[in-house]
Amino acid sequence: MNNLDFLAEDFNRIGVDKNLAQSLDGKAVFITGASGFFGRWFFSLLLFLIKSEGVNCKIYLHLRDKSKVTEKFDIQGNEVELLEGDIRSLIDLPEDVNYILHLAGNPDTRFHTTHPLDTMNLIVDGTSSILKAASRLSQLENIVIMSSSQVYDTVYSNVKLIEDVSSQSCISKIDEPYSSAKIYSEALCKAAASEARLPVCILRPFGFCGAFQSINGPWAFNNFVNDAISGRAIKILGDGGSVRSLMYGADLAIWLLTILTNPKSGVFNIGSEEGLSMLDMAEKITACFSNKINVIKNASLTGVVNNTYLVPDCSKAKKSFDLNYYTNIDLSIERSVMWYKNNI
Repeated sequence: MNNLDFLAEDFNRIGVDKNLAQSLDGKAVFITGASGFFGRWFFSLLLFLIKSEGVNCKIYLHLRDKSKVTEKFDIQGNEVELLEGDIRSLIDLPEDVNYILHLAGNPDTRFHTTHPLDTMNLIVDGTSSILKAASRLSQLENIVIMSSSQVYDTVYSNVKLIEDVSSQSCISKIDEPYSSAKIYSEALCKAAASEARLPVCILRPFGFCGAFQSINGPWAFNNFVNDAISGRAIKILGDGGSVRSLMYGADLAIWLLTILTNPKSGVFNIGSEEGLSMLDMAEKITACFSNKINVIKNASLTGVVNNTYLVPDCSKAKKSFDLNYYTNIDLSIERSVMWYKNNI
């Protein structure tokens, strides 16, 4: 089974609203960062709607390396056009673009540490280029810019994060390259919305799982699955009490499409509101394997690891865009592990 067929199972299971599908008919969508996790899920949803619902939609994919998309999907056809280049050098966009989804950026914390200047330039200059190019479009209806949950302060108590606390959170993040660049890019968006009257929506994503995430990514879920697939014990750095949330890729794609085609300005959290401890996450992953996988706690070699809590309150986004969840945590993990098993 190829990737598109695998994802189509999820989209068919959820049942994409026909009105949502038809909102794309006759429209042109421009996507940056199309080779990443968010981009591939969203692009797959568009291809699914084109093939299953007969939606007449033009897709422009902007990426540094065309092969990262062409090697994964059969995208032959007039509905998809690949544009290759550095997003920071972008000057003009196709004149017929109605919707822009700006996803370009590297979320890998290892890259942020070793290449802080490139991290900041890519985020800030890339966002600036998109906004300037968008200001010259006559048919533009909406721009969705991906920010990050890393703009928030680290939370040590079980308090879900809401958008309104960002001003306090930003102060302590200003010396962190990725976080501070995201904070500044949000300010750029608000300035562009005010000065150029651009329709700009800012999203702050939290934790996700599903197809297209690298098994070697620097996140707990990926590390746990990597250990299990390799037949190793799953190692938790702390006592397993840290809490994260995981939203499945298919739910994410539908949320992105809903938000993109329903222009509303503002800042919105996106992700699952169901908190999951690291220990529970590890045990749910082991349940996806027939062989026994041990779970080892307190595996850190650098001392005590304080428990943290990173779960969003998405009530603002759900109410504004009439959003729902479709994939529970057990199925999310099961489908994710299944994809890894088929692709590793």
